[in-house]
This record gives sequence, structure tokens and C-alpha cells, in this order.
Amino acid sequence: LNQFFTTLDAHNTRLSVEAQKEVALALAENTKIKKAIFATFGDEGAKAIATTLKNNATLTILNLQYQKNEVEYKGAEERAVALIDNNTLTSLFLCGNPIGDYGVKALAETLKRNKILTALYLSRTSLTSQGAQELAVALRYNKTLTCLKVGNNSLGDKGINELAYVLRQNKTLETLFIDKVGLTYEGINDVAIALRRNETLVTLDIGLVAGLKSNAMVSKLTLCDTMLNDNGTKEIAVFKIQHDSNFTQPRHE
Repeated sequence: LNQFFTTLDAHNTRLSVEAQKEVALALAENTKIKKAIFATFGDEGAKAIATTLKNNATLTILNLQYQKNEVEYKGAEERAVALIDNNTLTSLFLCGNPIGDYGVKALAETLKRNKILTALYLSRTSLTSQGAQELAVALRYNKTLTCLKVGNNSLGDKGINELAYVLRQNKTLETLFIDKVGLTYEGINDVAIALRRNETLVTLDIGLVAGLKSNAMVSKLTLCDTMLNDNGTKEIAVFKIQHDSNFTQPRHE
């Protein structure tokens, strides 16, 4: 790879497994590329990239979130192990890859020890409440992750309850996306209670919520409670709520 480029964008390029391995090998030796984007990586390619992460000392952003990628839990597990040894990667995009709860469990175990990663994107990765529980446990130990996106997964109120509980104690997370996860009034209430104790969250996206009649209800339950917390000194800078008055059931993409 050219030693002058700092970004490798191959999201419009279909790579064979062998090509994926060759690119991964080249990245291991490259000292300039800081951002890499791929669209055709599967588990074999992910395994090769994982080996690269163990040796690469410059890559800070790895984006595998495009729809053509099919990294499953085995690939996620390989990458999780690699993150333990990597000292540069700060952002990992896995959106749209069906890694499931098993893949997230491997990543969660790594998060307990990783001190570099600050952003983890896991939207549309086939997570359930079990995966949310694994992430919640990891967040009790992790002190560096500031951005977590887990929208478009079947977390439900049970999964959100797990994350909400850890929000009461977490002092690092600043951005949390839990949109389109099957959230209802009960889950929103859990989040609202957690926010009364949380002192760091700045951006929260809950998306569409089933069973709520108006934005006013959401604002009173969550946004107002949050902004009045700690005698009015705490404020959520961004609280994005998209509401559809005809919406009665959770949507999933």
C-alpha cells in the first residue's frame, strides 16, 4: 500500500477472500493508513484483519458497516481478541454485520480490558437483550468508551433495562443510540430514572417509541427530568425523538 495515503476506502470494491487477506497483510506493514473502510469482508477477511490489528500501530478507524459485509460471530470474536493487543484503534464500525449475541459477548469481554477504543457501532447486528446484558456488564469496567450505538436491534425493554442500570454508574459514555429497539413506555421510564444519576451522557437517541401518545409525554418523562437533575445543572445537549402518532408497535429494520 502507498505510504503516503492515510485513508483506504474500498467500500465500493468487491474483494475476494484472497484479496482480503492480501490487503490485511499490507495493512499490517503500512505505517500511514489511519482509516480503513471495507464492504465485502466475511469471517475469513475479518480473521486476517484481526491479525493485522495485533501488529498495526497506526490504524485508528476500522469501518466494516456496509451491507455487503457478512462478518458473523466468529469474525467478531477474532477481532475482539485482536483488540486486546491493539493500542491505536479508537473506532470500530460493525453495523449491518450479523455478529449476534455471541459476537457481542466476545467484544464485551475485550471492552472490560481495552483502554483505547472510544466508539463502537453495533446497529443492525442481530443483538437481543442477552447481548445488551453483556455490553452492560462490560461498561461497568470500561473507562474509555464514549460512544455506543446499538439501534435497530431486538433489545426490547429488557435489554434497555440492562443498559439503563449501568448508566447510573457509568462516568464515561457521552453518546448512546438505542433507536428502533422495540422500546415502550416501560423502557423509557428505566432510561429516565438512570439519567437522574448519570453525569456524562450528552447525546441520546431513542427513536420511535411504542405506546406513547405525544412528544409532550416523552419530554416530560425524560428530557425534563434529565435537565432538572442535580438542581438544574445537568443538561442533555441533544435528545432526538422521532414521533409518529400512528405508531403502535415497535419497528425493526
